[in-house]
Amino acid sequence: MFPKLKRFAPLLCCTTLLLVTAARAAEDLEGFSAARLTRLHRFMQQATDGAGYLGAVTLVMRHGRIVDWQAYGSRDLARSAAMPRDAIFRIYSMTKTITSIAVLMLMEEGRLGLDDPVARYLPAFTSMQVFAGGRPDAPVLRAARRPITLRHLLTHTAGFATTGVGAVEAADLGDFTERLARVPLATDPGQRFAYDGMATETLARVVEVVSGLPFDRFLQQRVFEPLGMRDTGFSVPPAQRARIADLTAMGDDARLKLADTHSAAHPGEPLKRYPSGAGGLYSTAADCARLCQMLLDGGRVDGVSLLGRKTVALMMMNHLVGMLDPP
Repeated sequence: MFPKLKRFAPLLCCTTLLLVTAARAAEDLEGFSAARLTRLHRFMQQATDGAGYLGAVTLVMRHGRIVDWQAYGSRDLARSAAMPRDAIFRIYSMTKTITSIAVLMLMEEGRLGLDDPVARYLPAFTSMQVFAGGRPDAPVLRAARRPITLRHLLTHTAGFATTGVGAVEAADLGDFTERLARVPLATDPGQRFAYDGMATETLARVVEVVSGLPFDRFLQQRVFEPLGMRDTGFSVPPAQRARIADLTAMGDDARLKLADTHSAAHPGEPLKRYPSGAGGLYSTAADCARLCQMLLDGGRVDGVSLLGRKTVALMMMNHLVGMLDPP
């Protein structure tokens, strides 16, 4: 559904978190290695001086404190403006982590369970069909062997097909999920992993139904404001749009070009007509660092708690044994 992030030269909010544990040598505990920072600066400068990358922001933290925060290269394709440290990037699929956090927050509150069928919250998913053969215009379908659960959505094992949804035209998340539920599944739920933005869009709609709030408002009130993520959202205020970094890709002529001409022509506007839980957010390195620090600290940072430590541990587990895409 969304372009692969590796296509984009600005390193979409490249937040570098170097973790140092108590088991490290004593000299490391005395202070961060200046030599390592120098190597990082040199590497990033070389990467953004060349043809491959327009610019980047790195932010290094240790023990919850910023150790180093640098910007490299240019913010715009014309290279007329230097990349600022507070540059705003489209973070695309990094949005998925935040959507998953929202679901897990509701789980901890007892308002949903990970093994609940999605149809409990979105009835359109009650009787899913699986494509079993035939042609697109004359498919052979069968009933799915098991219902799609929230766990399937979180682990990208729901079995959704990759085409036929009309996602761009959907008016809102409710409209999107109603359309998605009419499309036959490619595989049975829980059968195999396939990277899936549609599953995360569906999770965003579940958050709306369970919380009673629009998805963007839920994130603003329950995640961004508590963590102090002031520059994160589905749009950018007009006064801040000069901070937005151009999205670029390598053209066939080995030159950088705009990867998304629509976004370049309409900077700061929402990616879709609805708040896309799979890839719609803008953010900064500093804001992403706050989110990462919360996860590193077991669900809380600076006295603000979003998740329990066991829930964060659950997030980090491998849930995909035996379900990876075949080669």
